[in-house]
Amino acid sequence: MASTSLEHLMEQIQKLDPAKRAELRRRLDLMAMEPTDTAKLRELDRCLLQEGLLSRINPVDESAAEPDTWQPIAVLGKSVSEMLVEERR
Repeated sequence: MASTSLEHLMEQIQKLDPAKRAELRRRLDLMAMEPTDTAKLRELDRCLLQEGLLSRINPVDESAAEPDTWQPIAVLGKSVSEMLVEERR
């Protein structure tokens, strides 16, 4: 199913005029960048807001924990991923 969606998307991209393709390329490049580049992330947020894909831009929380300091919470039982794999068998 994902392959069909991707093929449909590629067909739609082929129909775009060069200016729209260039804009799409710029936005995809923004999405593919390193997540630590805050200025580029803010630019992506502004583009998404302008297109109506975001209703607002949340302020950056400077006090948020760094990924290195985050620790998972220990829980009893199987992990969600294990349960999903078992259910799909």
